[in-house]
Amino acid sequence: MNHSFHDQITFSTGIGSAPIALVVEDINNDNQLDIAFVNFGTSCLGVLLQCINGTFFDPLTYSTGDNSQPYFLAVGDFNNDKRLDIIVANIGTNNIGMFFGYVNEGFLYAPAYLTGSSSQVTSIAVGDFNNDT
Repeated sequence: MNHSFHDQITFSTGIGSAPIALVVEDINNDNQLDIAFVNFGTSCLGVLLQCINGTFFDPLTYSTGDNSQPYFLAVGDFNNDKRLDIIVANIGTNNIGMFFGYVNEGFLYAPAYLTGSSSQVTSIAVGDFNNDT
C-alpha cells in the first residue's frame, strides 16, 4: 500500500489576498469536490469548481462587501431548492452574508444579516435547529 500524497497544486487568490477559511463540497452537483474559500484581504468569497480531469476552473469571486473581512464560511441548502448555498461570517462589518446557489453554477447575494455592533462573528454552525424539514 502506498501511503504518499500526490504533488501539491497551488492556486493564486490574487495580490493582497489572505484566504482564511475554506470548505470542500460538491457545490455544483456534478459529483466532483469543489473548494469555496473566504478571502479576508480582498473581502470576497471564492469558489473553485473542479473539472472532470481533476483540475480546477479559474476561481469565481463574489464580493462580501467593502471592508467586510470575511472570516468563516459554511455550506448548506438553506432555501430547500436542492442547490448548495454559502453563508459567510464578516467580522469587519459585523454581519452574516448569504450566497444562494443559482443556475449555471453561480450565486445570488442576499441582504446581509446584522449581528450587532462589535460582535465580530468568527464561526458558524449549520443545521436544522427547529426541526422543520
